[in-house]
Amino acid sequence: MAIHPAGHFFAVGYMDGCVAFWAIEDEDQPLLVRTTTDLDVNVINGEELDKFLQNSSDQEKGDGLSERQPVYKVAWCGFPNSSDPRGGATALILLGGDGSDEPYRLTVQTMPAFDSPELPASSGLNDGLHASIRKAMRLSVSPTETTYYPASGPIHDFILFPKSNPHFSGCWDPVAVLLLTAASPESRIVEARQFPPPSFTSPPPGTNAQSTSKCDDVIHDLSATLKDMALSVEPLPIHVHSKLHSGVFYTRLLTLQRNIHDVFVGQPPMHADAELPIIGGSAWMDDNRLSDLRFSKVL
Repeated sequence: MAIHPAGHFFAVGYMDGCVAFWAIEDEDQPLLVRTTTDLDVNVINGEELDKFLQNSSDQEKGDGLSERQPVYKVAWCGFPNSSDPRGGATALILLGGDGSDEPYRLTVQTMPAFDSPELPASSGLNDGLHASIRKAMRLSVSPTETTYYPASGPIHDFILFPKSNPHFSGCWDPVAVLLLTAASPESRIVEARQFPPPSFTSPPPGTNAQSTSKCDDVIHDLSATLKDMALSVEPLPIHVHSKLHSGVFYTRLLTLQRNIHDVFVGQPPMHADAELPIIGGSAWMDDNRLSDLRFSKVL
């Protein structure tokens, strides 16, 4: 499960590939249940059901059902992109939930900001979640865009790399995502990608037009469209340390104090050729090297 940055609702991944969104104030009915491609999958569509039953034989009914991978991990990222203390747009990361024939990838869905309306005067009764709040929450969990992070092999886990805050499981303002993928049955490799997706911070073409004539509008829209087309829709790779390229069997995310986090983390990567800004060291399962480590200047 993963909690929305605003703190009032959360997402839960299930074995059947579905993701359900629940409000803290309502434990009886989810806000929304969906897959990576379909909304309201918990609601029966009578027309689709009748069509499926009429056009399928008994054998085809079982074979036609698409199988989805379980949702193995969920993370919900917030960003300092709004003056509203509740936050702006968010990004939901899903490991799993794809069809069985889909390529190896991580799914990132951009969510609109949670725009909570003003509530009417309270009646003094505990009526649970107000209908207008429920509607606003539901709108904020309906994805506006989906980006896929392809991987070279099956993804075993992922870790977010935060820019400056070591808390919130690394989900606040991350600048990179590290994928732990299978290079072979015996070893793992670490791949790093740009985060958030390029489209997350790219405004639609023409949104900043301040033209005074139709000619200016056309020129501005054309320029904005060409600039938008030049942006890579696929997240750019980030170089990682050579010691992480192969032979990785296990990774663990540690919660650090702020001063320790600042020692290990440098400036955030800004382009594809940048190195992952992290300082590391070495360790051995050998008592004979313990004295060397004590006097070593490597962190």
